[in-house]
Amino acid sequence: MTGLKDKMTNAEFQKLRGWRAPRERDLSIAEVVGKELKTAAASQKRVSGISGAWDELVPEGLRRVCTPTAMNSGVLSVKASSAGARFQLDRWLRSGGEERLRSGGVKRVKLI
Repeated sequence: MTGLKDKMTNAEFQKLRGWRAPRERDLSIAEVVGKELKTAAASQKRVSGISGAWDELVPEGLRRVCTPTAMNSGVLSVKASSAGARFQLDRWLRSGGEERLRSGGVKRVKLI
């Protein structure tokens, strides 16, 4: 009884060995970092239109702890650094801050 190895030519055997060999994986983070940079650049581009109004209309204390992250279809997404900051921003928006931002082109503010 002959084995598979006896029936294969050397070229076929090398081809089979190439298919079965483990492939090298790309372990670098370059692809992930590149995607994140693109996402950050796109987000910055969307928010850049409102940044002037944000800096002008929002009190300095809130600007230090809250950051506009995106502007889509007139909805401004704002990220707060803590629950306390989110509470302060919510109070400011309800006491007329959202109305002031509407003058800057914002239809609604979404807290993140």
